[in-house]
Amino acid sequence: MRMKQKVYQWHRKISIIALVPVLFWTLSGIMHPLMSNFKPQLAQRFVRPTPVDFSGIQLSLDSVLRLQAVDSLQNFRVVNLAGKSYYQVNEQEGQALRYFDAISGEELVDGDHVYAKQVATAYAGEQAGAIKSITQLTAYDDEYLEIFRLLPVYRVNFENEEGLRLYIHTASGQLGTSMNNARANWLQFFRYAHSWSFLDGNTPLRITVLIILAIAALLSAGSGIYVYGVMFKVINDKKKASRVPMHRRLHRGLGIGMSFALLMFALSAIAHMLPKYTPDNRLAFNNNYIYTADELSGIVFEEEVGIVNYSLARMGEETYLQKHYASKRGTQIKYQGPRSAQVLDNGDEAYAKYLANKFAQKEAKDIASVTAVTKFKGEYGFINKLLPVYKVQYKAAGNERIYVHTPSGKMAARVVDKEALSGFIFAYFHKYHFLDFAGKVIRDSIMVIFAAGNFLVALLGLIMLLKKQSAPQKKEKGTLVS
Repeated sequence: MRMKQKVYQWHRKISIIALVPVLFWTLSGIMHPLMSNFKPQLAQRFVRPTPVDFSGIQLSLDSVLRLQAVDSLQNFRVVNLAGKSYYQVNEQEGQALRYFDAISGEELVDGDHVYAKQVATAYAGEQAGAIKSITQLTAYDDEYLEIFRLLPVYRVNFENEEGLRLYIHTASGQLGTSMNNARANWLQFFRYAHSWSFLDGNTPLRITVLIILAIAALLSAGSGIYVYGVMFKVINDKKKASRVPMHRRLHRGLGIGMSFALLMFALSAIAHMLPKYTPDNRLAFNNNYIYTADELSGIVFEEEVGIVNYSLARMGEETYLQKHYASKRGTQIKYQGPRSAQVLDNGDEAYAKYLANKFAQKEAKDIASVTAVTKFKGEYGFINKLLPVYKVQYKAAGNERIYVHTPSGKMAARVVDKEALSGFIFAYFHKYHFLDFAGKVIRDSIMVIFAAGNFLVALLGLIMLLKKQSAPQKKEKGTLVS
């Protein structure tokens, strides 16, 4: 049996395995760029921080804590609720935050609910309608996925026809994500058809199944290119081609071109899935130091222009007051000792180094470089959610780099060279970011064309298979079946 015939037979057998998965992957791939059209229309997606109203602060933080018998806390902020200043106190990670009036010291009942509603209304706008219900989420679910990063959040449901709900992270005032019924349905279909989330009960099994099927798609595309590339003259022979059914000719001709795109999709999918065997545990890394009320005695909020908030930072044996200033590039943070007016030189970078060393279990001598990151780009993409961050890179093999979000004291991401390569391959050959120079519309349009082309090739393959199954069986000769 000739090599071409053997490869052709293997092409048919492997394609049967890959056929249905490719149909679902390509169909959902076509839909993915369209999902942005179903995003809810909000009044704003980013709420700029407003200056602290110092006239609304008359009691010190430690005096309020003693008044309310709060012995310890993990952090605090100053927030404005209905025109009044409150201390937002985080006693323990994952619990509802508490709100104390900065003038009277009284606690606001259901303060976290009240604040979540206020922030949600600011994002959605008055046109979104009345708030129907509010629920706290302390874990990800089928709608609020791990890719949204922020926890805990409140799901705030609005009373309107589209079923608008916003996920609000009250500890930062950020929008976790926005959802409506149409977007939720599209997202669920995409997760089922593209990521096979129905196997989420066993993540290693899901990843293994997807990798095996992606390899089948890869071999199907490669064998198809080989067989029909070698047979190019036969395919273009007008006399012989006229005897071949139209759906076979289309499958061959379209398949040769589209298979190169399928190779890119399959290879990049495999590269993307391999690191998924290691769980993403970034949420476990944070500076969860517990401060006592005594440690905070003496903290005074001196009125300064441009201050939009305060919080706490612990470096070694020292506690610092983080002073957040509004700037053109977002927020600038300065570090002041609680009992002195002295500001720590390059305090934000120093804190980033301290946290990175703590998370990576390294020392200062191991650091190769520290870079401020103020926008999503390259290996630190939008999926990481937090900005601004510091990239702390180490000298060891693998060039480990830790991205640190100093306002929250959390690890925003951890990257090593092999994971960066995986991310690069996925971004450039699966999501076509090598076409970013042409703009999102053109990039997405080209991606949809290739996905639609591969869907059609797979559909024609299914038609061929069904026709073969229903046709009378004939004994094959020693030539390629056309």
